[in-house]
Amino acid sequence: MATYESVQRGIDSRFLQAQKAVDDIAMNNTGSLEDVQRFHDAMKGLQFASAALKEQTRLKSSLSKTIIDAIQ
Repeated sequence: MATYESVQRGIDSRFLQAQKAVDDIAMNNTGSLEDVQRFHDAMKGLQFASAALKEQTRLKSSLSKTIIDAIQ
């Protein structure tokens, strides 16, 4: 079973890869229709990775709150 840390590293890694893909495509853009499609696809990947990162942060905050509430 995957640990929380390994899942976190995977999500972080995918987010960084998606961000790099968008940056690379934006910097090497020739203005062709194919470049626009590649950029669109990369942005969708970045949006998905960003949503996963936000959910991970929400889960971590919720878990921390639950632990603190249980201690009190």
